[in-house]
Amino acid sequence: MAVFGGSNEERGRSFGMKRLVKDNYVMWQFNIQTLLEEEDLWGFVDGTEIKPATDADGLLTKYLKRNKRCRKLLIFSMEEESQRLIMRLEDPKAIWDKLEKTYRPKTRLRKIQTQREFALVSAKEDEDLQIYCNRVRDLANEVEKSGCAAPTDELVTLTMLAGLPPAYSYVVALTDTYSDKDFTSHKVEELLVGEYRRRNLQDSGYVSTEAATASGQVLAVRRPTGQVKPKPKAKVASNGQREERRVCYNCNEKGHLAANCPKKAKAKIKPNPGGSGSKVSVVTAKLSVLSCVQPRFSGNVRKIPWIIDCAASISITPV
Repeated sequence: MAVFGGSNEERGRSFGMKRLVKDNYVMWQFNIQTLLEEEDLWGFVDGTEIKPATDADGLLTKYLKRNKRCRKLLIFSMEEESQRLIMRLEDPKAIWDKLEKTYRPKTRLRKIQTQREFALVSAKEDEDLQIYCNRVRDLANEVEKSGCAAPTDELVTLTMLAGLPPAYSYVVALTDTYSDKDFTSHKVEELLVGEYRRRNLQDSGYVSTEAATASGQVLAVRRPTGQVKPKPKAKVASNGQREERRVCYNCNEKGHLAANCPKKAKAKIKPNPGGSGSKVSVVTAKLSVLSCVQPRFSGNVRKIPWIIDCAASISITPV
């Protein structure tokens, strides 16, 4: 990138402008012309700035000063190879014409070359169609600069459509319905660039095919290549796996429930030493007495203790 000129203001304006070499003359010409027009110095190049006959009111002095400034900007925007071509030239217009003759000669061979490039231009694979349309316009300008008649807008439009890839053939067919008034390079360019942007959105997954079609904004969308793989179904755990995930709230270990906890003592039934016909349920696990129930039988009160553990209630009833 070139940063030329003396003041910080000049450096700020020219930042990002590449210096002239033999391969970038078209872009350099566009950039430097824009800069000179901003500085109100383009008249020294196109010949509209007339040199005053006298120095009345300092007009001639101002003219010569501005002329030198224009020459400085031209020279500082070139690489050394290009500067050698115009070292002995003082007039900005003479400098411009010399560069034009060197890098854009109006020879018959140049005319043939530019005509061929314009006629055979085509969009590259996966090229942004905005860049492609700009290339078509640049080549049309090259045809004019070579000394040939400038291509008409209709010819530029037809060239844009002729260079499209086969995937855009329906767009070409669609433009056949345009009226002569609407069939312009700008309208067709807007159509192509808009469709290119929408296809990119569709391919990236931001817009569904159904939503895009329903909106009426998409002419056509690409179908995804290949089959879409279905999402795998969640696996159902087997009985054995469910058993392994169970947690006993008695011992806090996995693999069983509290009712089947091996650490819980089992109730054992032993004979009552006081009588052969009575049985007592003896529980060796941790037990807790909840309350005594006092039902009434013919006016008599019998106390029956209930012992509660975490799994079940056991009634100890003398027989």
